[in-house]
Amino acid sequence: MKDEAIVKLFCALGNCYRIDIIRHLMANEELNVKGVTECMGFLCDQSIVSKHLKILKDAAIVKSRNKGTNVFYSINRDSTEIKHDLFSVYLDGLEVLA
Repeated sequence: MKDEAIVKLFCALGNCYRIDIIRHLMANEELNVKGVTECMGFLCDQSIVSKHLKILKDAAIVKSRNKGTNVFYSINRDSTEIKHDLFSVYLDGLEVLA
């Protein structure tokens, strides 16, 4: 993995809302923006969730698919297989700090 990709990954993971989004997507397989917002207990509105999802998508952490007028998001398993060890170290570190 190139240094730029690592920086982009960790920048995307550098926000507590985005970490929550990742956890909810891991638990639910696939959600639309409304579903993510509901899972987060309405801590932020749908426009903010959309912006965070775009950052995660740009970092190849999540992927999306269109179904009618909805866009559904899920963890990009193809990309995260390569990044699995980085995720594990990062998320384990967050658990220790919590």
